[in-house]
Amino acid sequence: MNSRLDGGVNNKEKGVQIKVSSEKGTETLDADVVLLSIGRKPYTGGLQLEKAGLETNKFGKIEINNTW
Repeated sequence: MNSRLDGGVNNKEKGVQIKVSSEKGTETLDADVVLLSIGRKPYTGGLQLEKAGLETNKFGKIEINNTW
């Protein structure tokens, strides 16, 4: 929350590297894939999130914990 994606690099098979800014400062993260979500209404139907081990609440939002 309250974070901004400043940029990223697709390293093909090696994954992606992104730069994120927040109130805590700027951070570089390495990941296999990135799901960028913007806006207020979730459009998660048909994404087969269960195959990725993700669950949605009754509003269609992906449930998260306090770490990122």
